[in-house]
Amino acid sequence: MSKIVLYSHQDIAGENISKFLDKGINIIFGIDEKVINLNDLPAKIYDIVNDKIDLIIVASRHKSESKKQTLCVHSPGNFSDAKLGGDEKCLSIAPALSIREALIEFKKQREQRQNLSKYDVTLEVTHHGPTLNFPIVFVEVGSCEDSWNDLNACEAAGKVIKRMCDIDINLNKKNKKNIKVAIGIGGNHYASKFTKILLNKDIAFGHIMPKYNFNEEMIEEMISKTIPKPEITLIDWNGLNGEQRNNTIKRLEQANLEWRKV
Repeated sequence: MSKIVLYSHQDIAGENISKFLDKGINIIFGIDEKVINLNDLPAKIYDIVNDKIDLIIVASRHKSESKKQTLCVHSPGNFSDAKLGGDEKCLSIAPALSIREALIEFKKQREQRQNLSKYDVTLEVTHHGPTLNFPIVFVEVGSCEDSWNDLNACEAAGKVIKRMCDIDINLNKKNKKNIKVAIGIGGNHYASKFTKILLNKDIAFGHIMPKYNFNEEMIEEMISKTIPKPEITLIDWNGLNGEQRNNTIKRLEQANLEWRKV
């Protein structure tokens, strides 16, 4: 089984993060196109990887108008249109345990490095492309060019990726110990409530759907495209309106999945 690290040569942060990756151990590919626009993995990956691809980690920039210093993690996919790559109403596979490990390691890196004290460590909701049929996680530094060129932040992201490559996360439920896998619905783009829960409880999140991009028709795909299979849905109760809450609960009951409001 193989873990692949991807970054784009068009991405300043991705290029900088790649400088801190051990090219002698990890399978690292720099590609000319934007990762979010991939319809499939580059053929050269398959020329090298002969066994199953266990995990794709994307070293990437995060961009926002606020320019807030951010270290963030998420899986890709689109709940509606595909303005930022990928396919409409289609999700990639979200590896919840890997997402959890990445966020926890980002938190450790920030605590150990005084020069990262102004960075927020946070989950992001599921968004943008690519929509590949593989477990895939974006590890990002943001949110503007100053941060993308901050080698301290990029080194921290490199250490997060190294941690993800080094550990062997067995995706079978029996090996998850006490970690409960969840999907999240509601709230804002940075999933602040779910981030706090992950960092303080034995919870791992796969796909997360925000209020602004709510689509109850995608709940079944959130469940099927999260691994291991989610055992519960956490609903940011105040992060949805009444109609959205009702539609969410109806879908979850049809799917026979436990839910809890938070």
